[in-house]
Amino acid sequence: MASSGSSRSTLPTLNELMDLSADDVRNRLTKLYVMIREMKSMEDCLAVYDALDYLRDTHRRENDKLVALTNLLVQTTDGIREKEGHVDIMDLSD
Repeated sequence: MASSGSSRSTLPTLNELMDLSADDVRNRLTKLYVMIREMKSMEDCLAVYDALDYLRDTHRRENDKLVALTNLLVQTTDGIREKEGHVDIMDLSD
């Protein structure tokens, strides 16, 4: 029974960590978007093309990280809820 309380007390910490990671990725994506817009307005077409290409690759990777973090958060939250349900069932059988 004590383990159920400890797992529930760590849930906000887990969510906070996931939120911080997701916020970090979102901030990076926003900065990359701004950089892409700035690069589009530059004069040197060849340099701009290369820079945009690299920025788009970086943007895709950061977006993939955000998707992975979001999926991990959903899976972790679902797992915690499932375990809490099991603990509740075990508490009822006592």
